[in-house]
Amino acid sequence: MTSENNPFDTDASDPTDAQLKRVFTALKDPLRRETLRELSDREKDTISVDALCRTFGENPQVLEGTEYEGWEVESLRTELIHTHLPYLEDRKVLEYDTRSEMVRYRSHSIVEAALESLDDEQH
Repeated sequence: MTSENNPFDTDASDPTDAQLKRVFTALKDPLRRETLRELSDREKDTISVDALCRTFGENPQVLEGTEYEGWEVESLRTELIHTHLPYLEDRKVLEYDTRSEMVRYRSHSIVEAALESLDDEQH
């Protein structure tokens, strides 16, 4: 069931303007955007926070030109667990278990279409 309050519970073929605005607001932050890009590209739908942060350490170029450029992995981890993972969980994009520090991505066609659109604009 699609909810007007949850822009991520809709088919990407027919989102409303309000839903699109909320999705692009969520994707506006580069750390959230790269987190979702990493999660949507993975074959498995779960990852530990540490493993997620290691991907940023191994590929620092994904955050070049953003306010996160040059951040240490531990600082990115802190930012993720205190700000961005709870934000995305509140919007039902992913599940974040604070105890186990595991993240489970919920595949959303509208998020993936928006990420693809942003990729197309950058190339």
